[in-house]
Amino acid sequence: MRVPSFRLFLSGLVGWILLAVPLSGRTYEEWSGIYLQGYKIGYAYLKITPSDGGHRVLERTYMNLRMLGQEKQLTTFLEAETDGDFHTRAFRFEFITGDQQAKVEGERENGTLKVWFQTGASGERTFPVGSSFYLPAVLNAALVYGKARPGSIQLFDPALISLMEGELRSLGTRSVSFEGREVQAQAYEIRVPSGTSVAYVHEGRLIRTEAELGLVAVAEPQELAVQVGEEK
Repeated sequence: MRVPSFRLFLSGLVGWILLAVPLSGRTYEEWSGIYLQGYKIGYAYLKITPSDGGHRVLERTYMNLRMLGQEKQLTTFLEAETDGDFHTRAFRFEFITGDQQAKVEGERENGTLKVWFQTGASGERTFPVGSSFYLPAVLNAALVYGKARPGSIQLFDPALISLMEGELRSLGTRSVSFEGREVQAQAYEIRVPSGTSVAYVHEGRLIRTEAELGLVAVAEPQELAVQVGEEK
């Protein structure tokens, strides 16, 4: 399995299930199911609250994966503070699998992203960032709120501690299956060196995201989303 592409998808899974209605003064929560080649491997939870003229995005994911012949339980947590246009101000991220744990924190100041990490060894890095810089989950939030514009983007993956140059494209309206029926959704393609994904927005919700390797995220009720190990 190509870990960078897979991790990029995971980083943004919960953000792929947002509601694009005015959220001033409101809190939003959503669950999603995660499928690999039609088999459910996990679920994700998202909570968005208004905060200091912007938003606070909380993301948690759980997955049961088979890697290098061994079964692994993977849990991630992300908390990001953004402005009103979903430009990230600061974030903290945790990645836990088995007895391994990584912690990454970042803060944007002017045109620089400062990152501190503990991944077995501690360190610090800086990255030059522009106005179209996003975390994967935050980019998807910007899409459903109509704040992201097609064109060149920078995407920072906290699990890989990597800043990637990419492109966001609008693919127009496409038919997609959702809740047992075909609906017309606006499709967006996100291209970065580690992989490509397509997100579908319908009636203010990001209802489905497709990535490489047959990886799919689908908006679901909580009671269905947490039922891991079932076929779609």
